[in-house]
Amino acid sequence: MNEIYVTERLTLLHLARLPVVLTNGNEGRDKRWYSSAKVRTQIEYMLRLGGHVRAQPFAEPIVLRITRVLARGQRMWDSDSIGRGSAKELVDSLVACNWFRDDSAAYITETRFGQFVPTERHKMGTTIVEVLRVEQIQGAINDTTTEI
Repeated sequence: MNEIYVTERLTLLHLARLPVVLTNGNEGRDKRWYSSAKVRTQIEYMLRLGGHVRAQPFAEPIVLRITRVLARGQRMWDSDSIGRGSAKELVDSLVACNWFRDDSAAYITETRFGQFVPTERHKMGTTIVEVLRVEQIQGAINDTTTEI
């Protein structure tokens, strides 16, 4: 029996370690835009200060991987908490710094989140942002019995 599989090939287009500490949104969000706009402005300021402004946005649809790097005293979050806090403000700041034309699915097809506990933790956490080209690879598996 033949089975169809789909996998992907990732190509790293850009990697940046940013001085941004993600929040997980546990403090709650209300219906006012001020707080999120203020956070976005602060993140954009840090990006511009660190020279993370692009002359041209990425010219192709990409996948964005955002990894929270834990500092001393920080704990791992539930996997579904990583993208619900200030990650949106980070992406909006990347758009403002000309990484992407906008944050629609035409330019950022998917956002993936992760966490990393370094062997030597620093006083302040950081965030790693990877911009990836994803190529879908389709094929057929001819034999369903595979040795591992």
